[in-house]
Parts: sequence; structure tokens; C-alpha cells
Amino acid sequence: MLDKESLIFHCESLLDQRLFLQQMKLTRLQQLHTHDARVFDSLSALKRYLPIEQPSHYLAFIFAADESQWLSLLQDFSSEEISSDFLMYLAELSIALEMTTAERLLSALLTSPNELIFDIGMCLATHIRFDISALIDLQGDVSIPVLKYMGRIGNPAYLDFLNNFVASFSSDEIARNEARVSRLYLGYHEDTVSILKRLIEQKQINKESLQVLFAKMSEEECSSAISHMMNDDNLSAELITFAMATSGCTKYTPFLAEFFADETCRDAILYGIVAQSCESLGEIIPYECFHPTREVAWSFIAPNDLEASVINWFHDNSQKIASRSIAGLEPSYDALCSIWQSGNSLQREQANLRLALCDVHTPIISPVSLWGGKPL
Repeated sequence: MLDKESLIFHCESLLDQRLFLQQMKLTRLQQLHTHDARVFDSLSALKRYLPIEQPSHYLAFIFAADESQWLSLLQDFSSEEISSDFLMYLAELSIALEMTTAERLLSALLTSPNELIFDIGMCLATHIRFDISALIDLQGDVSIPVLKYMGRIGNPAYLDFLNNFVASFSSDEIARNEARVSRLYLGYHEDTVSILKRLIEQKQINKESLQVLFAKMSEEECSSAISHMMNDDNLSAELITFAMATSGCTKYTPFLAEFFADETCRDAILYGIVAQSCESLGEIIPYECFHPTREVAWSFIAPNDLEASVINWFHDNSQKIASRSIAGLEPSYDALCSIWQSGNSLQREQANLRLALCDVHTPIISPVSLWGGKPL
């Protein structure tokens, strides 16, 4: 058995490794399950030695004694640019280790005036399907994170509220547009290309809304929407390539490859190729390109060579692959359920999104949360 100091070092190392697995995007569900079991067992052993003198920020948050300590640590985390997904993971560990309850933690997060802390609270509430109505006045002038929660929680009872919110001209137009996107999760039928054009016109378009809208669109609608985006000189190449990537339409693969030389587009291209593709295409792209310090890897890679490899692969396999693909499979309901269980983080994110749009009771879950997310 490890002594206290060795156990602290071991837990901190495991948490650093977990952050790396989360950032890699290629991590699979079984890897997360296996690693999280080690994390949970080690933290459970460390819990017997509390309190810990001068713990790392991660351990301090997991084993925090009260709400004020959580909020203070989250302020520190926000200055360190740690992702909200990882902060949510730490919060889940704190709940799982019975250091706090979901209600107590969320009560602290959702009453914070800090926007980032409030957003983390809303993400956590969505993921664990926590009813926030006891903590927030849902009949008042609700914020954008709350509107997102209503769509992503998997509760169709919120559809009437969102419909009334969109119809209310007293509401802020930016918030009404968010409600338009959120109610798509709850079975509301609306012309998604029109929503896209509205968001572009009002300079409200972002990657999150693109994901939802293009997942909801048919292939024909995707083509129409992307043509519209390409004719808009005010839209960045990064947003346009991300739209192509998140659409799942494999015909855009060669076009995406042509943008490897543009540093601002690389993440979107990798996102699209890996989320859409079977393993054979994913293997063409060096593993190092997905490393958290991938900027270093790119300095040793010739974009033109990578572009040629991807285009050659597409020409050799275009007759074998579906016109729309997630993890190399046509995105049927059964295929999406299978991808959620066996795909990498990028593929599982896309599968969850599409499953939520198919079934109003399915919530949006982070694929890199504790245990890789609860079964859908």
C-alpha cells in the first residue's frame, strides 16, 4: 500500500493523464472506463488521509470542504484556461466520492455571478439530468445557458416554454435565436437553413449552433447551407470548413484536405475527418496531430503531403463509403447507438448529438465525462 505522499503524487498523476486522454479526442469509452476506475479507487484510498496539506488545485476542488472553497478554486481554474469539460469531471468525482451532493454543488455554481462558473453548473446539471427549477426562476427572463439546458436536458416538457419565448417580442433577439436552436432537440420542426441564415445575418453563428443545425439537416439542405456560407465573404474559412466537417457529408473530404495548410482550419478538418471516417482514413493522419501540443507536431508535417494522402484515399474509397458518415457508418439509429459505445470521443460526440435530435428524451452528454458518460 502506498504511503500518503506517494498516494497524493499517484492521484495527481492519474488526473493529469485523464486530462491528456480528454484532450486527445481519439480516446475510446473503454479507455475512459479503465482509467476512471483507477482514478476513483486511488482517490477513495486518499480520502482516508484527509485533510491534505497544500493539495494541487485538482485535489483541492475534489476534496473541498465548502462552497466558498469551490468557487475560489474555480476562479483560479478560469485563469488557467482549463476546459469546462474537465472542471465538470472534477465536480462529478467530488459527488461520486460523496464529498458533496449534486444539489449542494449546483446550488453554489448556479448562484455564482461568474459567467464561466454558472456555465459549468449548467453543463453539469444537463449531464446528470438535474432539475434546476428549485434553484433558478424559469419563468423569469432566463439566460442563454438556461435556454441551452432546456433543449439539451432531454425533457420535452420545456418545449412550450421555448415556443413562447421565441414568440415573445419582449425577449432579446440573441436569446430568442438560442431558443430556436434549443427546441430542435425537443422535436420542433423548423427550416434549419433559415435558422442558419438568420444566425449568420445577426453575426450569431458559432460552432455549437453549426453542429446542431447541420446534424438536423438533410444532405440536400447541407449542400444549400454550405453554398450560402461559401458565398458570404464575412464568414471565416474556419467556420465554413467546420460546417463541412460537422455535416458528416463525405463529399467534402477532398475539399477539407485542401485547407490543411491553413492553421486556423486544422482542428475543424481533423474533427471532420476523424468523426466521419472509418479507421483506415484516420490512420493516414499522424497520431501526433491530435496531441495537446500538436502545434509542435505540425512543424514536422508537410500539409501538401497530407492533403495528397487524404485525397488519394477518398478517390480509392469513394464508391465504398456512405454519402453521409459517422465513424465510417451511415448514421442510422442503431449505428449511432453502437458508435456511442465503441467510437472515439469525436465520433461519440456526433453520435450523441444525432441521438438527442432523434429522441427528445436523450440528453446531451459529454463523451469525456466521468465513466465516459452514462449509457444513453
